Amino acid sequence: MNDIGDVSEATLKALEAFLKHARTQHKLMRDIPVKPMTLGRGYVEMAVTMPEPFTDGEVIHGGLYSILLDTILAVAAWSKLDTFQPLATINLKTDFFTAAKAGEVLSFTATCRSVVNDVAFCQGSVTAASGDPVAQADGTFMVGTSAAAPTAKGSRL
Repeated sequence: MNDIGDVSEATLKALEAFLKHARTQHKLMRDIPVKPMTLGRGYVEMAVTMPEPFTDGEVIHGGLYSILLDTILAVAAWSKLDTFQPLATINLKTDFFTAAKAGEVLSFTATCRSVVNDVAFCQGSVTAASGDPVAQADGTFMVGTSAAAPTAKGSRL
């Protein structure tokens, strides 16, 4: 990783474990060259080489952008937390502008704007090497999904 900002030690270790798992055990992520570039408090940037098996005709299938944005938005949410906690995607909205071709290296960036009442609010984008936008996403994530819902507040949603 080129640049690491103000991220808690526990979160950094969890993110390193996630990347190791993704590169060795996760069938989809194992086959996609993902290079972390920058990690800061609530911010992540990764360079991703678009793989040939995910083409839809001559261009990369849009579903791949959604999967990668969901993952990278979650990494931004994790980097915003003081302690590592499990996350679950509540909502993901992805807008597509143009398509990339296999072998193209795209920049995926994500920011976690805030965490309110156990919900992380994130935004991300995909940009081609030319600077042209490829896709963008807004995502919300439930923080601490393996814990029981608090009884004093009622439902976590």
